[in-house]
Amino acid sequence: MDHVTTPLRRCSRCKVEFPATLEHFPGARSNTLGLGYRCRPCDRAHQNERRKNNPDVARAHDRAFRERNKEKRRAYARQYYQENKEYFFSHAKMTKAKYPERVKRYYHSEKSKLSRALYIKNNRSKLRAYKHRRRMRISASPTHFTSEDVAAQLAAQRCLCYWCQQPLTLSGEGVYHVDHIIPLARGGTNAASNICCACPACNRSKNARMPWEWSGRLF
Repeated sequence: MDHVTTPLRRCSRCKVEFPATLEHFPGARSNTLGLGYRCRPCDRAHQNERRKNNPDVARAHDRAFRERNKEKRRAYARQYYQENKEYFFSHAKMTKAKYPERVKRYYHSEKSKLSRALYIKNNRSKLRAYKHRRRMRISASPTHFTSEDVAAQLAAQRCLCYWCQQPLTLSGEGVYHVDHIIPLARGGTNAASNICCACPACNRSKNARMPWEWSGRLF
């Protein structure tokens, strides 16, 4: 039985012969073989040169591609986020610890404010249901903390975030949050022994996770 051999194809740029397969040549509709004339490394270098020499054309092409594949890219981004949640959480904590001032500036930037406002606008019913459930859990708790308890906790923490140890904002925009160490949604109480003072970023990032699940602070 004769063995079928793959024909060779010479790259028009580097003049090296490779097997005429998609592994070595990009696909193309302009010829009968369905393969481009340049090998993949040469074709990649050629595309990079074109983008460098024609930046406006490259940007326009990228914009058009994003518009054509908007829903596909969003679906892929959502799927990738769900599959890599822990990486995103750990990366966000690392960035916050390494660049606290940069994170603070972004949180107070117009872009961040518009993003939060847009989320609230598009999820009003979801947020309303969440606030209702939270009020019910608080009212069902046998004990409740007072403003004096919050002041004592803030002094005990030396005005530092309970989770990331960054200085807390005590007035104005971005003021500290009173956070439940064991979330109400996970069986925590509204007692003074279950509260801490946290920066808004940590409180939102922790959400309804247990401290050891979130790993915002080492115990």
